[in-house]
Amino acid sequence: MYFGSDSKAQTHRLRLSSLYSSYKSWTVKNYMVKVGDDARQEYFAMQIIREFDTIFKLKKLKLLLTPYEIIPVGADACLLEMVTDATSIDSL
Repeated sequence: MYFGSDSKAQTHRLRLSSLYSSYKSWTVKNYMVKVGDDARQEYFAMQIIREFDTIFKLKKLKLLLTPYEIIPVGADACLLEMVTDATSIDSL
């Protein structure tokens, strides 16, 4: 899925209509819903990746990790943050 200039236009439209757009932390994030799978292992793996990313930055290593948000919403469902500007496995 491609989120190019259409995404920027959508973000602009949302910012104009949002009551909270004046906040510095205001942003738009894209999520996909994953259902039918226990997300606890993915959530744990992302915690480890996030920790390694912090360590790499503290040690000033030129290693790039892209941690993304995983939000469990039930026993067998979660929200996964879409990573922008990423190459899909399909296109590789």
